[in-house]
Amino acid sequence: MRMEKDVKVIGFECSGEELTFAVLEDSPRDTTLIVRETRKAPANFTRPQVLQWLRKEVHAILDKYQPENGAYKAAQPMPGRPVSQERCQFEGILMEAALSHQIQLSLEGLITKQLKKNLGLSKVTGTDCLQDLVDTKFSSIPKKYSTAVLIGLSQLEIN
Repeated sequence: MRMEKDVKVIGFECSGEELTFAVLEDSPRDTTLIVRETRKAPANFTRPQVLQWLRKEVHAILDKYQPENGAYKAAQPMPGRPVSQERCQFEGILMEAALSHQIQLSLEGLITKQLKKNLGLSKVTGTDCLQDLVDTKFSSIPKKYSTAVLIGLSQLEIN
């Protein structure tokens, strides 16, 4: 069910060195991609400097776009490879920034499953249908932004 008023959400994806985000606005008429961007920490920074840089960037992003809520992609360990400490540090900073801005920030691990359910595509196998949605709805944005967009979409009530 579409919202009665405009709602702005943000989706984050992060690694130990960079942050990708997408801001979407859902109105009674349509869902619009406001911005998509990747920010990378300066290469010559020490780890404490990277974390300070990230905190400043996330606060600036939240101040500028003022989303009502958002989500970030949960770290998902791969077989034989644990989740990096750097990634966990980035996620902690995302959580702190959201709480400081009184924004509900969700951890999304099963974005694909949740979105397919919201879109009535639960029985469709694979994830191509979601990439097709991003490509169609948002004019074929570069694939590196797809996850952040899908994370944002997962926070909207889509029908």
